[in-house]
Amino acid sequence: MMCSSRIRVVLRALALGLFLCLLRPAPGHAQEDASPSVEVLLLGTVHLDNPGRDVNNPTVPDVLLPEKQAELAALRDSLAQFRPTKMAIEVRRRHQAAIDSLYRRFRAGRMDTSFAVGDFVSVRSEQYQLGFRLARRLDHERIWAVDHFLPMRIGKVMRHAKRNDPALLGAMQKFSEGPLMTDLDSLLQRESLGRLYHFLNRPSTVRRFRAPYVRMAEAATDTSFVGADVVAQYHKRNLRIFANIARIAEPGDRIIAIFGNGHMPYLRPLVRASPKMRFVDPLRYL
Repeated sequence: MMCSSRIRVVLRALALGLFLCLLRPAPGHAQEDASPSVEVLLLGTVHLDNPGRDVNNPTVPDVLLPEKQAELAALRDSLAQFRPTKMAIEVRRRHQAAIDSLYRRFRAGRMDTSFAVGDFVSVRSEQYQLGFRLARRLDHERIWAVDHFLPMRIGKVMRHAKRNDPALLGAMQKFSEGPLMTDLDSLLQRESLGRLYHFLNRPSTVRRFRAPYVRMAEAATDTSFVGADVVAQYHKRNLRIFANIARIAEPGDRIIAIFGNGHMPYLRPLVRASPKMRFVDPLRYL
């Protein structure tokens, strides 16, 4: 009887030890359970070199004019206070080798400003004026291409709307000609780029940029979800952009990622939800 009691005590101790082991986090999850160690500042922007690739393309003043160059210098001064360790830009990741080569020449003062590398449009682009120039100022060895382009076939939604949902056509036109685009145009033509970027990165402005996608997602019939499917493709693109940002993030990093403002309603919640990232409000530095 005594031996049997001892066996039961040992078995209970083993069972308790196994239970406590199961409660302990796995080693691979230790970092995720810790406080976020990567700070991410998502900077929403218009495309300063506007090639007409988006649904709505505001008219942007020539940023090479002395007045605009001074405004960009002030904007870089403000962003430099964040002390970023990495600059991430809206260029497809598959162009990283070309961007590396271009940035090396830029740092050495040998870059031909007539360049055209993938999505990296010109010396007027925000990728160059903000990304490259701030990275060189902070002596970064590299600038990171983190975009992942997927076509958003809005034409399919518009063809559906012509046949089935004329109100959607009106809603899209109203957005293109409405208060948000009017405010944006007024800031571009009459105010400084600093004022423009402060406006673009307000939470209220970011929410307004999401409205047309929500309306498009409603386009459907009994047998088709054309609007939801097209918007889902845009969600997929932003999820892959987020994955690319996460891929370059290392503990202690402070990352500035510069993307068109239409991406912000999707990227901001992902960064906020990430266990290893801390969202940094860009308005603190604008």
